[in-house]
Amino acid sequence: MSNLPPLPKPPAGVEYALTVPQSVLFADLSLRGSFPSVFRRIFEINYAPEYIVVDDGAMRWDFSSNDPFNKLLSAKLDPEQITQKFITVTARTSRQLVRTAQIVSSPTRWSKSTFARDLLDDLNTYWNAYENHMSSLYTFWNVENSLTDSLIKALKNAGLQGEVEAGLPTFVSPSEPNYFAIEQQDLAILKSRLKNMSKDEIQQVAIRHADIFGFLLAPYNLGAPPTGNDVIERMEHLMGSTLQQNSIPSSNFPKNITRLGELERELAFWKTERLDAFALADQYAMPMYKTLSNLLKLPLKLMFSMTRDELTAAIHGDCKVSNETLNQRAEKYCLALINGTISFYQPTTIDTKNDLCIAKKGDILQGLPTSPGVVRGRVRILAPGEENPVLSSDEIIVTRMTRPELGTALDVALAYVTDEGGRLCHAAIVSREKKKTCVVGTGNATQVLRDGMIVYVDGFKGTVLCHATIVSREKKKPCVVGAKNATQVLRDGMLIDVNGSEGTITVVDESNK
Repeated sequence: MSNLPPLPKPPAGVEYALTVPQSVLFADLSLRGSFPSVFRRIFEINYAPEYIVVDDGAMRWDFSSNDPFNKLLSAKLDPEQITQKFITVTARTSRQLVRTAQIVSSPTRWSKSTFARDLLDDLNTYWNAYENHMSSLYTFWNVENSLTDSLIKALKNAGLQGEVEAGLPTFVSPSEPNYFAIEQQDLAILKSRLKNMSKDEIQQVAIRHADIFGFLLAPYNLGAPPTGNDVIERMEHLMGSTLQQNSIPSSNFPKNITRLGELERELAFWKTERLDAFALADQYAMPMYKTLSNLLKLPLKLMFSMTRDELTAAIHGDCKVSNETLNQRAEKYCLALINGTISFYQPTTIDTKNDLCIAKKGDILQGLPTSPGVVRGRVRILAPGEENPVLSSDEIIVTRMTRPELGTALDVALAYVTDEGGRLCHAAIVSREKKKTCVVGTGNATQVLRDGMIVYVDGFKGTVLCHATIVSREKKKPCVVGAKNATQVLRDGMLIDVNGSEGTITVVDESNK
């Protein structure tokens, strides 16, 4: 990797947006889905992002109002026209991707005499559908921001400020149950039947559940699908989750608000559904990928560390990528689409902790309220790509962005706090379905908070109030930080009471023994 060029400096407007573990193949297909030819074919517009980076899980591009995507969809920048066209296209490409995966994934399609050619033809058909659906990936937030801003403005003009301050609760629930909600409902039903089932029966229904919904927890060709035991563990932590009623917003709203609200809720549905379509399609396509893995004599992990062009060349017997390089990519890589060309660059680390002070007692982080409630708990910072974290029920997930494969952690955690995201992000939708307090878009929560800090998360105001307490789990010792004058007022030998839960230090005996 040392011979790779450094990543060029991003132009103005490019920001960090998402954190999702993904294979090189998935990243390559997503970037290829942003070529001008794809946007002309799918959206019928002449558009192409100039700078998109997938770097060790961090994804960066220009999703500001300066990006021309919305204007090209609607010259008048009409939020309703923009959103309706985007939803229509996203629904079409999503369904087409899943149908294509179902069709091309049967080994009986590949004859012995033309095996490699037949397999490559089906892979290309699948990858083309993948790239077509990818055209919505880096443009969703532009559409979401336009629609949400219009809805908020309309609500304020109608005197409905409370709806805005509460995080648009009437409008952010998906218009239909998505894969995630249906999976939660099935899990809740299974849990309600446990007491009447034998151990063998429990294991059988858990395995069935894992087979049907496993794609939600192991997307983008990465991670091991859940087992029956994993499902049983999740059922034990399930806290009465039920499938929400997806009713139409109240007719008491003015017509313009009702229409914008319907679009907001439909967009919320596709926020999750379009990404789940990738994962579901990959599950259907796995027999095809395993066949290719056997043909190339490469384990899946290394095969998914190749780009589409590299895999095509390998099928023709012209693979020029060493296993050493593939192993390095499997651990860390940086792939970017810059001015129409996709290339590998030196992986970088986005970490500004050294530039920011640790939050002190009384400090308030401001974000967006997306699920109501006020809770007090301990911070648990989750790093990008962290697999199967084990949380306690008093811990609050603090991460750049939540993701489906966190699985049980999302069920157990007391609340969610994210650096990034808007009212329709994954954390916002999941928190409402699970009835967890949530604040998104704080900007730097993962950088200024530390594991074990006690914080108050206010899902009404969109704030995180810091108590500046850290409980040391490693040494299992109570610990208090942020006491500005402790070294000045305390003396050697004083008897003190350190309360790691409340963040207080009480002098019991002032004598200096």
